Amino acid sequence: MKARYPAAAGLVLVCLLPLAGCGSTTPAAGAAPASPPIVSTAEAADVLTAYDIGNNQVNSATDPAGLATIETDPLRSASEAELKVKKLLNQPIPLITSMDPRFLIPSGGDGPRWFVSTSTRLRGGVVTKNQTYTVFRQQDKDSPWLATYSLTPSDSVSVPTVAGNSASAATAVTDFGDLALPPGELAQRIFAHYSEELAGKDAFGKSAVLDDQLGNGYKVALQVLRTRGSVLVRTPSPNDSQPLALRTADGGALVFSTSTVVDVLEPLQRGRVSLTAGSNEAALFGETDGAVAPKFTITRQQNFLTYIPTKASHEPVSVLAYTDFPISVG
Repeated sequence: MKARYPAAAGLVLVCLLPLAGCGSTTPAAGAAPASPPIVSTAEAADVLTAYDIGNNQVNSATDPAGLATIETDPLRSASEAELKVKKLLNQPIPLITSMDPRFLIPSGGDGPRWFVSTSTRLRGGVVTKNQTYTVFRQQDKDSPWLATYSLTPSDSVSVPTVAGNSASAATAVTDFGDLALPPGELAQRIFAHYSEELAGKDAFGKSAVLDDQLGNGYKVALQVLRTRGSVLVRTPSPNDSQPLALRTADGGALVFSTSTVVDVLEPLQRGRVSLTAGSNEAALFGETDGAVAPKFTITRQQNFLTYIPTKASHEPVSVLAYTDFPISVG
């Protein structure tokens, strides 16, 4: 759904200035050679090219079925919902061209293989400054590469440097014991932070992304709905998707994770609740002109790019970017 089209390939692990720099280590004398990246820069660029061409075709045709050949969850679920909304609301999706793509490619290991591409974008003829981080994942060497995350921090957000070894490979984090927060707890902890107003009381540092955008947005939505005679109750659901993390130069981790929340919208007293005409939720319900019912159940997908420092650093966890989109309405 979110197309990324490369203009040129960079190094396997490159400086992502101004958002992130490069880190590397020098092996000690007599040490074993560092493990190389799982794929070359050229191979990563080919994966990005194939995804972007197919993605623009899927978007132009508003063809949700075509997403199965280029994306996997969690990105695919959100893309399918967004394509349905765009089609029902008659909103064309502009072609997106990725500019100056660069790659963060881990060394080999057990399990599925994955890497991260970063790029700025030319969207409908408008160039953006923000770096988009797209994760590509491969179940095994005989399986296709599929996009699984796509997040874009604002240009005011500083993304920590990702570390690289002497072979220019990043490190995929699989042992989270040294981190200030287990990545598997991010969904529940982020939800608790903004729903219980825990700023300054938990592991997260105050940020525009988490507190001003996600937290305040949620709070305002509750207030607006209440003025309309409605109440919304949000509950997080368990996630099957495992977070993906890269080691940063300071020992922390850059983490991609997902969260599913279920919103139940009901009247404060007797009566019915409504979905606004032209909203994503109304379109997903199949009523673009708005809908009224005794209750609505809205499942939303929230994806996050988060920096988790080490326990020893005593630094706060920081949410760097997120996406939020309804994936079903009943």
